[in-house]
Amino acid sequence: MSALSVNELSALYEGIAGVPPKVVAPIAGSGSARQYFRLSGPVKAIGVAGVSAEENRRYLAIGEELRRSGLPVPDVLAVRSGAFTDQYYLLGDAGEASVFDLIAVGKGEEKVAEAIRLLARLHSAGGLLDRIADKVDLKRLDEVVPFDLNYFKYEFLKPCGVEFDEFALESDFRKLCGEIRALDDDVLVYRDFQSRNVLVGSDGSLTLIDFQGALRGAGLYDVVSFLYQAKAGFSPEFRKAMIEEYFRERYNRVPSADDWKETSLLAFVRTLQVLGAYGFRGLVQRKSHFISSIRPALRNLLLMLNEGVADELPELKKAAMELCNDPRFREAEHSGLVVTVQSFSYKLGYPEDLSGNGGGFVFDCRALHNPGRYDEYKPLTGMELPVIEFLEKRGEVQPFLDAVFALTDPAVKRYLSRGFTSLQISFGCTGGQHRSVYCAEKTAAHIASSYPEATVILRHREQNVRREVKA
Repeated sequence: MSALSVNELSALYEGIAGVPPKVVAPIAGSGSARQYFRLSGPVKAIGVAGVSAEENRRYLAIGEELRRSGLPVPDVLAVRSGAFTDQYYLLGDAGEASVFDLIAVGKGEEKVAEAIRLLARLHSAGGLLDRIADKVDLKRLDEVVPFDLNYFKYEFLKPCGVEFDEFALESDFRKLCGEIRALDDDVLVYRDFQSRNVLVGSDGSLTLIDFQGALRGAGLYDVVSFLYQAKAGFSPEFRKAMIEEYFRERYNRVPSADDWKETSLLAFVRTLQVLGAYGFRGLVQRKSHFISSIRPALRNLLLMLNEGVADELPELKKAAMELCNDPRFREAEHSGLVVTVQSFSYKLGYPEDLSGNGGGFVFDCRALHNPGRYDEYKPLTGMELPVIEFLEKRGEVQPFLDAVFALTDPAVKRYLSRGFTSLQISFGCTGGQHRSVYCAEKTAAHIASSYPEATVILRHREQNVRREVKA
């Protein structure tokens, strides 16, 4: 929590309430660098500390016009002037729950339908787009999509190690961008319209937040952003019903075949964009919310690929299908506790954790005598008998593993009893070939035998080996 932000927001609060706030509590953020605080006292307020004054000005300008059109957005209570103009501002507190929170507990379907109808109202609001365009620079969706596709390529596709033909992929990207340019709808595109950004008040009313990234273009982009949100987990049947609800509210008709084709196209583009974000925010910045969103996003992507959305984009389809079939992203499909035991080379860095949970055990095997120093063992691995005999005859490895088991067994027991779903146990050595491989093999076999109710996945990263170990 920034002391400067708290001081500035507290001063703003005192200016409208006459007294300092009783409590200034940080609100957990996600991908943005903005900081949010809930200020309590005689006035309920949300304090925003933004690092970009321009982004804040966009939010305030767009919010003013949404409010003018009768759309529910937070009231602006105060804006900092002077040295930090537009960097700090206070909004009315629209409630702590979001539509996503209701979805998570199985009570969100009615509010989803209400949010979709609200979105149709936004897209139909007369004069809204022109008024906002007079105040802020609204980029077109088709101008932004090329950046989103490169975001996907460089922040997700390449870090995941997918091989592809650069020129063929760029050709597919250009074709995809051309299809987006051909869409003729031109409305205010919220861009980040998802259930986390629709708050639910104590009286059940909805309030829209986080619209500063607005664009202009096809309104269906917002519809698919909401309905294909990775962790919302909507069924295809429910998505279809909600898309039909949007068309009835906005156009007083049901979708045509061309509308469904446009929906599939935009859902595909949006999914690639969010995977880029999940790669950067999750795999690079290690934010757990984004890591845990990767698997459900890939499930959405696989459904689209199977329905033929990328059939005319062969290189993109091939790369996307490889992602969907990557076993690293499928381990969470097991029910109950999944224990991933793996070997790795310290030279190539620590293994990634794709569970979103972080933590786990990492054991350094480099103090054990190294078979890799001897020519006869250099081409072998810790899975082969000569290396196994070398390690076991020296008498060092079993006390090492006994100490490992003394640490990991209680954790496995506790994770099983508490219903946890993921535990990672990693062994590193110089090359990830001999000592770490042997220790991972023995540990995976020990856990599978001792705890048959757990799923044990064994992965030797540098040997490109992955398998499930049974008792």
